[in-house]
Amino acid sequence: MITDASLATDVPALASMLRDDVRCSMPPTPGLYVGRDAVVNDWVESGFEGMKGLRGVLTSVNRQPAVAFYLWRKREGAYLPLTIDVVRVTGGAITEIVIFHDDQFPRLGLPERLPADGTVPVSTLALRGGARVAVVAAEWCDAFGVVTRGRVQLELHVGEPGLFD
Repeated sequence: MITDASLATDVPALASMLRDDVRCSMPPTPGLYVGRDAVVNDWVESGFEGMKGLRGVLTSVNRQPAVAFYLWRKREGAYLPLTIDVVRVTGGAITEIVIFHDDQFPRLGLPERLPADGTVPVSTLALRGGARVAVVAAEWCDAFGVVTRGRVQLELHVGEPGLFD
């Protein structure tokens, strides 16, 4: 839901998902916005509603749900990294949003660009028992997957192949 509302730059829909005491920050940029009104006011003042040509890739950061946003750049003919919004949800409402700059995309193995059609490059990860799962293309050497009650949890490790700690 947050992804759809963000891509549509639908501020009222996004505001309805925020808890009254939501916190929003964008490290290392100074500033912390506390409360729905302060967060929404910042979005409006920064021109978010007029931002068109967004695409989102679902990901996670420190086991928190996140969306990597890409913005259409006509000169490059592609969608280029914009921000990564890490969201904390409590009781069905967004309690915190931490926004990271585009320089963090490589650390998460996110694509450096999306093609003009906005598709996300994916790879397929094979799990034990023959199950297959699509994942965002990234350079990873080890993967561990667990299926519990129909949900898949993946851990992808970047670096030298080896045993998990």
